[in-house]
Amino acid sequence: MSVDEDEQLEATSGFPAAILAAVEDGITVQDAEGRLLWANDAAARLIGFESAPDFLAADVTDVLSRFELLDEQRRPLTPEQLPGRLALLEGRGQERIVCYRILATAEERWSSIRALPVEGEDGRVVAVNVIRDITEQRRAAEQIRLLADASELLVSSLDFELTIGAIGGMLVPTFADYALIDLLRPDGSLEQVVLRHVDPEREAVLREIRARYPPDGNPDHPASVVAASGAPLLIETADDPELRRAARDDEHLALYRRLEPSSYLVVPLMARSRTIGTLSLGMGESHRRYHDADVAFAQEVAGRIALGVENSRLYAEAGHSLDRLRLLSEAGELFASSFDRDRILARVSRVVVPRIADACNIYLLEDGVLRRVAHAHADPGLERLMDEMTGSYMPNGDAPALWQQVVVEGEGMLASTLTPELGADLAGLGLDLELFERVGSRSMMFVPFVSRGEVLGVLTLGSSEPGHYDETDLELARELARRASAALDNARLLADLEQRAETARALEFVADGVFLLDDGGVVRLWNPAAEGITGLRGAEVVGRRLEDAIPGWGDVERLVPVTESRHGGGARAETVPIEIRGRELWLSISGVAFGDGIVYACRDVTEERAVERLKSDFVSTVSHELRTPLAAIYGAAMTLKREDVPLSLDQRDGMLGVVASESERLARIVNDILLASRLDSGVVGVSLEHADPVEVAQAVLAAAEAHLPEGIRLSLRAAEDIAPVRIDADKVRQVLVNLVENAIKYSPDGGAVSLELERSRDRLRFLVRDEGLGIPASEFGRIFEKFYRLDPDLARGVGGTGLGLYICREIVRRMDGRIWVESAPGSGSTFVVELPLV
Repeated sequence: MSVDEDEQLEATSGFPAAILAAVEDGITVQDAEGRLLWANDAAARLIGFESAPDFLAADVTDVLSRFELLDEQRRPLTPEQLPGRLALLEGRGQERIVCYRILATAEERWSSIRALPVEGEDGRVVAVNVIRDITEQRRAAEQIRLLADASELLVSSLDFELTIGAIGGMLVPTFADYALIDLLRPDGSLEQVVLRHVDPEREAVLREIRARYPPDGNPDHPASVVAASGAPLLIETADDPELRRAARDDEHLALYRRLEPSSYLVVPLMARSRTIGTLSLGMGESHRRYHDADVAFAQEVAGRIALGVENSRLYAEAGHSLDRLRLLSEAGELFASSFDRDRILARVSRVVVPRIADACNIYLLEDGVLRRVAHAHADPGLERLMDEMTGSYMPNGDAPALWQQVVVEGEGMLASTLTPELGADLAGLGLDLELFERVGSRSMMFVPFVSRGEVLGVLTLGSSEPGHYDETDLELARELARRASAALDNARLLADLEQRAETARALEFVADGVFLLDDGGVVRLWNPAAEGITGLRGAEVVGRRLEDAIPGWGDVERLVPVTESRHGGGARAETVPIEIRGRELWLSISGVAFGDGIVYACRDVTEERAVERLKSDFVSTVSHELRTPLAAIYGAAMTLKREDVPLSLDQRDGMLGVVASESERLARIVNDILLASRLDSGVVGVSLEHADPVEVAQAVLAAAEAHLPEGIRLSLRAAEDIAPVRIDADKVRQVLVNLVENAIKYSPDGGAVSLELERSRDRLRFLVRDEGLGIPASEFGRIFEKFYRLDPDLARGVGGTGLGLYICREIVRRMDGRIWVESAPGSGSTFVVELPLV
């Protein structure tokens, strides 16, 4: 994109093109006819181009022909329904989720698009589109929905064939183009129970393949391999060589080719740590491919299928326990209905009492302590007694056998009758045996909640009848605990995801730069504020050692304080200088160590440090500027006071003249300081009245003539069309006095100083010209800053407080005007004050 095009974009959109180009989200600008005026590289990559120039050079019609546009419900969209077109049509911001289905590969990409109409200085309205790729979030949400639907289906019905068939239909085409489910028979052979394909014709081919070349008798068949090993099998690219390896003969290979497979995976159906079947998933005409992350999801689905199979088998094998299976189903519905951990467990305790227990306690393990989160009893009076029992338990000394077996090893325990040994174990955990006796449990089961090898808590069930529970009841309790464990794990994962999402969202908006280094000094997190402070984009530093991105970081790191705790306030930040790409920054940095590295927080204090330096310079300068007139006044006064030194009348008048002029100089310095303070406080207003600008200029020059140094010539030039206007004459006079005095002061070799007045359309200009020292172009912006003074070497020792031009700029701003300088070293300067004509 050319410089002119960048300038056009800035004029049109109001945003600097360089900033838009650096944004990681896709940014495009389009006109009312739908033509693309500008795009950044991120937008080009989202559409499939290497760079923005390639994207902009492409024909819009050709680009759109590559995709099928769909809305959030996958209904067709027209280009006129996209947010950019609607924003221009309706004149307000638009936002929607858009799906881009790539026609060449059938791959779906999802984007969140926000469009805003922007009017440029030329009056033309364009739409600025912000495009964020949400494909991964969308896919994750669809997978979560699929898992939830599968779980709900599994717990809502015990009809094995209907349930498993429905799950196969869910997987196709959301997660696969075809799906098969095989179950192991008692003799070890595989029985096909589900076969689905997105294309009916190819489904017939798949059925023919399975009929002619079944897994049974073929140990190299993928389903046979996974059933035997219990490990998943992933073939990311099912190319022709892979098909040849899998085919039994040429006819088999020909059938495979008709399926046009692109990728497939097989995962085991696991129940109670044993393989009960396999789930096979494949991609065909969609040309999508499976990756490692898809294996984990497929295993989650397989786990739920296995759970459904086991539930159905339990139902078939124990028809007399229908009520207990209904309990599992009801508990499963509770687990699927909410992610509120405590609410779920409290409701579960009400489900099991009194159906399979008189008393129920549910504990969660936190920092080595079992804390009760729910309890219930069939007898309300005894439940109130349970309220008085201790709510947390842990070993007091050596761990009792009960704790070791249930909490440490994660195994259930059946106590059909209460023994003295069990009583001692309960007492060793802190149980009040007297209250326990009054509650009246005589047969108990202790079952852990276990997820991914970690014990999360314990479920205890008690009956008032001795010998009431047996191994069948223990297996039911284990199944209930397994389902509860899955719900607890899901709740924990959701809470963790929400916390991470909130943390990430917060880091997007905090003003402090935050970055995380692992133990090897590699950057793992770099928030937007860190990008803004350092000018280094996250893509440049994340995944690299910070020492490589910022060469001086090693020296800085040794100076930064790091605390070992996230609590208690942490270490005090250290202000250190650091050079990044030739630019010196002063950063206030502190760090917090954690298990895997260090989190640093930094704040840019470069400007504050510069201001402090300017303030220090100002104090020094003002002290010098005040000391000079005070010394002159003091010296003249002491001379006049002496009686031993006879002074002539002229000498006395000269001394008094020194006192008067230096007092006036001293008053001007003090007035400048007070006025600068009032300007900072916003208490200086503007009072408009009719005045003749020429008369104001004449008065300024007349005052300057009274103390004009030798060699300086003053002149006034005013255009003929200058007439009285509404201005704040006092403030204009104050600005002009400052500028004329500066022109005289910075003309140490003499020369002409002129004050000129001219009109430019609806504006009035005052120009103060001199033939003095001049100002380098690099200083044009800075000379109007508070406390700033030119380098004495450039100003030939001419001093000052550094407030005069700052006061001029602030006064002119309050009159809605502008002030600037045109100059070159050794060629004099021209200060221009431009005011609107009211």
